[in-house]
Amino acid sequence: MRRTIPTLLLSLLLALPASAALAKPRPAVITATFTCQSVEVESSKDLSNVVLVFEDGSWQKFDGLDGHTGVFAGTGEHAGATIATAYVKSGNNHSGDGPGWGERHDAGTGCDDGDDLPFPFPGEPDDGAEETPPPADGGTGGGISFS
Repeated sequence: MRRTIPTLLLSLLLALPASAALAKPRPAVITATFTCQSVEVESSKDLSNVVLVFEDGSWQKFDGLDGHTGVFAGTGEHAGATIATAYVKSGNNHSGDGPGWGERHDAGTGCDDGDDLPFPFPGEPDDGAEETPPPADGGTGGGISFS
């Protein structure tokens, strides 16, 4: 019996287990560890891009990445900015939050940039404080005195 190529292909396809024919690629497993101004990213698949969203709502995208890990921080006008969220594109993931943006990772709370401290800081000369030298005997008690 003579078989045509389409018939042979159909026979081969039917011979495959259903799970192999319908298998979806496994998603990347991604971890993101934040400090206030940087994020360390690790993925089970190659990184494609990382988007950092800063507290003020601005963002910066890092493209053309190579490898499974990286540490990212704002550069240029974003240098030193506090990161609120990182989107990590690795494998076939996406968030739908921006063009080509990957899986979303939020920094959470706990970054204190010091903005809530009073100025001048307590003990600064502007508030009537004077520096006094430490005691001659090397003991404690030197430092700031208030007048």
